[in-house]
Amino acid sequence: MEACRFIDDVYIYNKEETMKSRLLNASLSSILLLAVSSIQPLYATSVVAESIEVLLLNAYSGTISDDIIKEDMFLLNLPMGDGPTGEPVSQFLVKVKFKGPAGEVVRGESLTLNVMAQESGEVKLSREYDFFDFYASSEGTSYEFVLLNGACDSLQLSIGQLTKNINFNCGE
Repeated sequence: MEACRFIDDVYIYNKEETMKSRLLNASLSSILLLAVSSIQPLYATSVVAESIEVLLLNAYSGTISDDIIKEDMFLLNLPMGDGPTGEPVSQFLVKVKFKGPAGEVVRGESLTLNVMAQESGEVKLSREYDFFDFYASSEGTSYEFVLLNGACDSLQLSIGQLTKNINFNCGE
């Protein structure tokens, strides 16, 4: 009877140790999973084009206009000075605002800015922004600029999910 009790005691002892071992393993696994899930990735992976602006370069004063896309206006004869600024305009600046993780390096992403003639679909410019190193302000923003000549063709600008139209026209 003692042997059985001894065997029962050992069995019960082993059963308790097995339960303790399982609880310890479950606890360690939970802690490890929590620690791994809280580690930030080495490189962030999301840069998006947040806005596009078009700014006119005024030939007489050398000033730069406000964004002309906001008002979606029809821009007739800008080279002659008939635009909103009253000055000849033959160049304009495209300003793209990018948003990404502040203070982190982004690897392996790119976005392409396409500028196309609205009527013909001809690509006037295609510029790829390769974010091998994306450096952003503390707010997570960064800007890129493109200087373009000509203000007579209606254009479509697209980058990422954004598409904007510029209604330039030099017709009589």
